[in-house]
Amino acid sequence: MSRRPAMPPPARPQRGVALVAVLWILALVVTLAATLVHSARTGSQLTRNLVEGARARLAAEAGLHYALRRLVAARPLDAAILAGQPWRFDWEGSRVEIRIQDESGRIDLNTADPDLLDGLLRAAGASDEERLHLLDAIADWRDRDDLSRLNGAERDRYRDAGLPYGPRNADLRTPEELRLIFGMRPALYRALRPGITVYWGHAGIHPQVAPPLVLQGLPGLTEATVADYLAQRRSTGPATTTGTPPGLDRRYLSPTASLTYTVHAQSQRPGGTRFALSATIRLTRPGGTDYQVLDWREPADLMDENPNPQDNPPPGTPAAP
Repeated sequence: MSRRPAMPPPARPQRGVALVAVLWILALVVTLAATLVHSARTGSQLTRNLVEGARARLAAEAGLHYALRRLVAARPLDAAILAGQPWRFDWEGSRVEIRIQDESGRIDLNTADPDLLDGLLRAAGASDEERLHLLDAIADWRDRDDLSRLNGAERDRYRDAGLPYGPRNADLRTPEELRLIFGMRPALYRALRPGITVYWGHAGIHPQVAPPLVLQGLPGLTEATVADYLAQRRSTGPATTTGTPPGLDRRYLSPTASLTYTVHAQSQRPGGTRFALSATIRLTRPGGTDYQVLDWREPADLMDENPNPQDNPPPGTPAAP
């Protein structure tokens, strides 16, 4: 009796394996396609961000150069403008804001009358004890010796506090160096920053262009006097017509005209991209068009922000008129 030939195994398992393989390949292709699309979108967004950042920067630079052009123009700017009142205008689709501060309205950390510096500390919120210590610590930072004043700090006190530096024993080179002086709190420094400079070089100030903080700290002036004076200053024209606050001791005034200004310019694009920069410049002569750049910072809105500044050693709104 003959035997039947063996039947081949069914092909369904092979077809099932092939189907699974095809599905895996399809999933891989879909994943790769999605990754490529995401990468393309990310690259496109990065490109747009770079373009927007470049446009914001150009707009801020345009604002800065416009302010410089006005500073060297023959027509004097109003006192309010030179005391930081903003100009705002549109440029190539960006919103630009400019602020100018005449440095003669600020307290020079190296040369100011001690009463002015003490009043500024008080106006910025320093306690009586803080003022005593900081005034001596600032003086110890500037003087050429290692003898500590009664409430001051020389190198040994910085060392005992674990700080990797000591006093410069020379004048402060930038206003930001004040953050390094023993006992200076970051919050107090930020409050003081609008009223301090190292680029003026005189013991007195010009109140016509002084920031409100400086006026509030002037010895002998009441809050009402300062408020009235600020209102008067906003309503006047050129700085030479504003006068001085009544009751201000003339020894706190400077007879010298200023040629030094700090310009802050910032821009904002419609999508929210911002850019800011700051430049301190000194005109070479009154009425001249040449100037020297003393300081340049980008972005300006970050230049005073440091949660722990003593970690670092000392470094070597009307339309535009």
